[in-house]
Amino acid sequence: TTWKKCCFSGDGEYICAGSARQHALYVWEKSVGNLVKILHGTKGELLLDVVWHPVRPIIASISSGLVSIWAQNQVENWSAFAPDFKELDENVEYEERESEFDITDEDKSIDMSNEAKMDEEIEVDVCRVEQIAAFCSSDEEYDDSNSLQFLPMAPEVEDPEDGWNSQDNPNPGENAENSAPNGNHVNRKKKTKTYDIHLEHSPADEQHPLLQNRTKEKQPIAMKKGGARSRK
Repeated sequence: TTWKKCCFSGDGEYICAGSARQHALYVWEKSVGNLVKILHGTKGELLLDVVWHPVRPIIASISSGLVSIWAQNQVENWSAFAPDFKELDENVEYEERESEFDITDEDKSIDMSNEAKMDEEIEVDVCRVEQIAAFCSSDEEYDDSNSLQFLPMAPEVEDPEDGWNSQDNPNPGENAENSAPNGNHVNRKKKTKTYDIHLEHSPADEQHPLLQNRTKEKQPIAMKKGGARSRK
């Protein structure tokens, strides 16, 4: 086979030669000497010249005024593109918006109607008292805010024991004033404040256990006082 033209690749690893009888290119590997590829052009045309690209694996061959470009098939990996990627047949000049790369969209129109609706739908709770996390312990369990936690009550003592008056009246002068002229000690009851608390879903007919015990204790004491008056 007579050769028309011969050239090396850009990196010098391959040799390309064109046949003089037909439009055919033969590519050899220089280090081994094996024939790697045979490229067949248009039939009936003779090869005039062949050139290899200095950097890329592209070969250009000329025959009868026609230039043939030989290159590798490009495999397109569409999974590497974004979902909204569009293939264009020709170049399109892109017009960039002013706020495209801004963190906050300054050109966005403010919709006051939506903000007004949001303000109307928000309910402000002014009755609930939330616990402050800084003053709460992690060991404490969650308590129901609607439950009754403390009921103030002052006990009434009918027959005080010895030493009770000394705690209430530390001044001896007050004890002398409270004593009767005949020497009998008179106990003055302290005035207690009563509170009416309305409990939801509570039985209205039943009497409180503390009030039941109080009425039972008052009955024998009243009988003792009546007997003492009859003796006088």
